[in-house]
Amino acid sequence: MQPCISDDTATPSRVAVGLAGTSCGAASTNLPVTVPQPTESAAVLATLGGVFRNFAAVDFPLAASRFDPRHNLAFLTNVTVANVIQDTWSRFFSGSFVLAGHLRSESPLTAFYNPFFDTALLTVWTNKTQNPHLIAAWLLVDPSPIRSESEAPSNAQVGDLLLNPYLVGQRLAAFSKWFESQHEPLAITPPPLIHDTPRSVLDLVNKRFTVAQLELAGFERMDQTRTESSWKKFHNTLSGGDVDGLRQLVPTNAGVSADTLLTILPVVRKSIEPGYVVGTRDRLVLFSWNPNAPAYIVISDFALSTKWALSNVDIILMNP
Repeated sequence: MQPCISDDTATPSRVAVGLAGTSCGAASTNLPVTVPQPTESAAVLATLGGVFRNFAAVDFPLAASRFDPRHNLAFLTNVTVANVIQDTWSRFFSGSFVLAGHLRSESPLTAFYNPFFDTALLTVWTNKTQNPHLIAAWLLVDPSPIRSESEAPSNAQVGDLLLNPYLVGQRLAAFSKWFESQHEPLAITPPPLIHDTPRSVLDLVNKRFTVAQLELAGFERMDQTRTESSWKKFHNTLSGGDVDGLRQLVPTNAGVSADTLLTILPVVRKSIEPGYVVGTRDRLVLFSWNPNAPAYIVISDFALSTKWALSNVDIILMNP
């Protein structure tokens, strides 16, 4: 597994730190710089961020035990919902994107950013040993200025509200731009170390996670009672690449066509699953992606008025 590094002799060097196990073109975060190519240790650390992310998306406690011997991530248990719903942090990582900075310093910085919550876990690593590991970690909330009108009513603080999931692509692009401006990918100087996350930040993260996890848990409980729900049928048809079946399911006035959905690489399509849910009494909207390669967010909309049939489908391309 190699980091996504291109070498174009006609243009300045560019480094793209991508998600482990994905192609550079789809799920990578392109960070252009005009400095020499990274050292071997920097390349290893760039890749390591993706490895940790994919590991944590499956089993966060195990990933922490292997990559965080100093227990710098222990403070994440202060997010209360994580002690009630055990896969809370794995869910966070499954929808996160990896960005890296200061890769030529002795303590590179890796950010794991989840645009559904506009929350980033910033981590500092050491490359002084043969086994790179975490030496500091903290949470950053609301680094993206992207908001919608519905998120900012006059009688509430913007930072206290849940976020519009349809704006995840814009948030990722905004965060990537901000992160690069603060942390040059191949900087030689080390990043600042922040060892404490304020209680107010933990409380806000807990609020956002709690609502999202309860929505998802409610959907999963309901889904277990249905042997052949319309959303299962849609996801199975998409995963299997059934062209005719998908054309029958996708409405003609949908945001994207069945043929467009099938342009998603089969290796990505086969593992797409719901990761964020918005439900009301008469509508269910699923935001689904491949946890190992969330380059495409597939939005499927089901309405009571159509007997819970698929009423719309769209795609958000997560390309900062």
